[in-house]
Amino acid sequence: MKLTNQEIWLACPNLIKIAGGKLGKTVYPGIKLPVKVSLGIATIISKLQKPYLVIENERIKLVQKHGTLDKEAGLIKVGEGNADYSLEFGELLVSEWPDDFQFERIKLPDTITATCGKCGEKMNVSFLIEPNILMPLLEHFLEVV
Repeated sequence: MKLTNQEIWLACPNLIKIAGGKLGKTVYPGIKLPVKVSLGIATIISKLQKPYLVIENERIKLVQKHGTLDKEAGLIKVGEGNADYSLEFGELLVSEWPDDFQFERIKLPDTITATCGKCGEKMNVSFLIEPNILMPLLEHFLEVV
């Protein structure tokens, strides 16, 4: 399967947020998923991580070229070169990654087992993911059952 840089750049961090793990300096606790789902997501992450880092490093180069990276605030400050930055970053994102990816879409369960905070009982609860995390993943990576 061929993917654009944008699909990789959006998917990798969102998959890490769901599965749990470290992205940069931020550690995400993840969601307690069934083992098969968790393993499937981890497999996809392992295949996307190197391309993601290459794309992210290119983005950082563009920021350094057109603006400044405020490490303390964790913000990108792009000054007057904003239009040039947007154009070059857009070109980077619409480009297709040269390698093919081999993986199957992971089927997300409609419920997961969770522990009640009051009584400590295990129960099935609806599996909810924020739309801004889920939407970039639906076409190639995840399937909602």
